[in-house]
Amino acid sequence: MSPIRMSNRLSPSLRLALIYLLVSATWILVSDSVLYQISSDSATTALLQSVKGLLFVMTCTLLIFFVSRRFYGDINRSLMQSEELLRKYQALNEASKEGIIDYDIASDTASINEQLRQFLGLPTTGIISFSTLHKKWIHPEDLQRVMRSFEETLASNSTVWHAEYKVRWHDGRYRDVINKGCILREKRSGVAQRFICTLQDVSELRHMQAHMYEQRLQNKLSLGRSIIKAQEEERNRWATELHDNVCQVLTVVKLYLSELSSGR
Repeated sequence: MSPIRMSNRLSPSLRLALIYLLVSATWILVSDSVLYQISSDSATTALLQSVKGLLFVMTCTLLIFFVSRRFYGDINRSLMQSEELLRKYQALNEASKEGIIDYDIASDTASINEQLRQFLGLPTTGIISFSTLHKKWIHPEDLQRVMRSFEETLASNSTVWHAEYKVRWHDGRYRDVINKGCILREKRSGVAQRFICTLQDVSELRHMQAHMYEQRLQNKLSLGRSIIKAQEEERNRWATELHDNVCQVLTVVKLYLSELSSGR
């Protein structure tokens, strides 16, 4: 491992302590050696020792000031970046019409955005015993299917899960939702740690699809009735024409028979 990479992994406080140790040891060894070479008088040596000590304190003070300013500058920049990301995340939550869930699988706790809190009528965005509460939201007809699918996905190596089911809204009505998200796993063991997902209300879409299907079915039934009606009218027309033709033929035959009878 390179020294630069190793220094980046050290904490700022440890790096500052190591720098101070290195400078102090170097100062003591070098300054004492120079002092003994230039002074043989004990009084002068004591004075130089005092001056050397003051210079050491001033040097270390300046060193600590500049090094700590650099370290804390990096920390402040990191904090500012974190705050900026947090503001963007909050803005995204406020602008999004979807519910967002950040589920910690190990602790069974979750954090949801404000939209989902309002949808479900919850008192807070932080949820304890999330799995128990989540089961209460799901429609009884969908519960076993959804939980079985989620547990099988967690047991596998998959990192993506999605399902469509009904969820009880704050007004007591069930809404069709699509739940899709990403599973974060521990790199070595592959154990699922977090599940981050969105909950999208698709009730209006499903209602529109059902309405369109019903409309298409009505159109097909109407078209079928029109075809049957046209076929019946065609048969009636042919029957009328055939009846008229038969009557005409019978009339002619009757005339011929009458002439034959009168001729005899």
